[in-house]
Amino acid sequence: MTMRFFSISNSRFVQGRWTTSEDATLLEAVNRHGKRWYEVAKDLPGRTDDQCAKRYKEAVDPSIRKDAKYLMGAGGH
Repeated sequence: MTMRFFSISNSRFVQGRWTTSEDATLLEAVNRHGKRWYEVAKDLPGRTDDQCAKRYKEAVDPSIRKDAKYLMGAGGH
């Protein structure tokens, strides 16, 4: 079984759009733990370390340009 299959098939993991609240928690977790994604994911129940790393790098990292593609994908919840 590959990690990808496991992540998708395990119902404990959240799939789909990230909420605004999750984005804020992700940013706080990265500020606290650095880019140790396993530790960051512990602060976001249901999200994997891979999901956290990808979301941070693509949408939450303050050093990246925020364009409509990612702002629309944030979920706005």
